[in-house]
Amino acid sequence: LLTYDEGGGYFDHVPPPPTSTADCQPYGVRVPFMALGPFAKTNHISHVTMEHSSIVKFMEWNWLGGQTGQLGTRDGQVNNIGDLLDPTTTGTAVPAN
Repeated sequence: LLTYDEGGGYFDHVPPPPTSTADCQPYGVRVPFMALGPFAKTNHISHVTMEHSSIVKFMEWNWLGGQTGQLGTRDGQVNNIGDLLDPTTTGTAVPAN
């Protein structure tokens, strides 16, 4: 997974999503989020809203038996990175939320 911790999206044509219900904080500008490797979907652009906590949610789902939200914050409410992964190569469908 490749992502950045900052953007420069002052000229982004898409507004940020509404304020998060997890902590009542607004989302910031969009940042690139890419999945590279044999499990990533080929030639795919996801339109699922994700954030840095989406990686945490995937790790919880993958290595903790599908029990997400263990940190009790955004990881329980954000979308998983499942939309970036190809179920034919992963062997299972990773949920997007």
